[in-house]
Amino acid sequence: MSKYPATLEWQAVKNLGYAFDLDNLKGGSGFYEVDTPTNGPGAGVYMIQVMKSGVDGLVVHKAWNKANGAESTRVFNGAAWATWNGSFGAVGTGVTAAETGSDAMHQTVLTVASVLPAIAGGANLAVGKLVYTFPAGDIVVHAAQFSMAINGAAAIQADTPVFGLGTVIAVGAVALLNGTGTFHDIIAETAAADCNGTAEVAVDTVLFNIAAAAAHTVHFNAADGWAAGGDATPDIAGTIRLTWSKVS
Repeated sequence: MSKYPATLEWQAVKNLGYAFDLDNLKGGSGFYEVDTPTNGPGAGVYMIQVMKSGVDGLVVHKAWNKANGAESTRVFNGAAWATWNGSFGAVGTGVTAAETGSDAMHQTVLTVASVLPAIAGGANLAVGKLVYTFPAGDIVVHAAQFSMAINGAAAIQADTPVFGLGTVIAVGAVALLNGTGTFHDIIAETAAADCNGTAEVAVDTVLFNIAAAAAHTVHFNAADGWAAGGDATPDIAGTIRLTWSKVS
């Protein structure tokens, strides 16, 4: 018979509630649960481990996002906190994210079930949807991929718009995205088969640098000479994968 119990609860987790300031966790060691902590790595519920060295007094915070397991760490040197090294961004409405990795190499997988702006129909029009915002700082996007579809009203189901991923939301009376580079600077425009739910897949593996002062937003964009009738609430669905690093 094993001398160890079937389950071993080696440390209880204390729930600190909502918006607790993690900067106040500087002493001792322990495990905590906090919903959207102040000075934390991001929004959501986090499991926090606090470790204080008995040698030099340095404090280390390790945080795990309870929903997706994304891990972040930071250190208090006795005078100030370092920034979280597992930072990640914010999602748009109708989008969820699975985050893995660290600042050195990070992958964000977005699941999209949302709606584009209204398409009046019978004219050229570019529309877009905010899906993600990178954290502040200098960002390098190593690769991006999407598998996305429009599931539109009957009037536009035979349309074949172009899709792209860009740092600026697409607008204007245009049938293509390539007239404005930022409409498709993450993934270049590619033609969809229809607007009847068929997913269009596109990949871009060219390094793309986002300077600290530049737009950190990511938009799924579409443009076409839309059929008459249009669609007031064109549904979009699919996944978007972003592989990136935060370099400062």
